[in-house]
Amino acid sequence: MYYTKTFETKYTNLFDLLTKETVNLDDFANYQKDTIQSLIKDGYLKIDKENNVEIDKITFIYIIRELHKNQLLNYWHYPKFVRDEIDLLIEDEKLFIENTLFSKEEVKYFNFYLNQKIYTNGYDLRNKYSHGTNTQSEQKHKNDYYLILKIIILSLLKIEDDIVIAKKTAANNV
Repeated sequence: MYYTKTFETKYTNLFDLLTKETVNLDDFANYQKDTIQSLIKDGYLKIDKENNVEIDKITFIYIIRELHKNQLLNYWHYPKFVRDEIDLLIEDEKLFIENTLFSKEEVKYFNFYLNQKIYTNGYDLRNKYSHGTNTQSEQKHKNDYYLILKIIILSLLKIEDDIVIAKKTAANNV
C-alpha cells in the first residue's frame, strides 16, 4: 500500500507515506484503490476536495503502525492521548494487556541465548555451563561471556525502565 507511482519506494508503510506527503488517490495503482476505498468506508482514511488521501483516525493508525513495527506497545512510553486510544482498544478487546517484565518476544530472545526451550539452534548457554558441557576454547568462553553480559545488561535496562515508569506514574497519581 505504500508504493505509488509518484513516491515509489521512498516509504516503507502507508502511515509514513500519508503523513509526510500529499498523496492523490490517482497516485495509487488500480489494484490498490479497492483497499483504499475499503479503508475510507471503514473510517480510517478520507478524501479531501482535491482528491488527496488523508488519515482520518491518525492516533489509531499510529498505534497500528507501532504494533506492526515493534510487535508490542509499552503503554507508559506514549503520551496521554495515545494511551486514551489504547484504553479504548483494550475495552473493545482489540488489544490485550500483559503485566510482565518481559514481553513474549523478549522471552523468546532470551530463550534463544540461554536454552533450547523454543529454538534448537540457539546458544544454550545456561545448560552448557550448568551441566559442564562447555568447551575448553578460550575464545568460545570469551564469546559466551559477552553474550551473557549482553543478556544481563538488557535485563537490567528493562528493570530500570520499569522502575522509572513506576516512579513517574506514582508521581502523577499523587
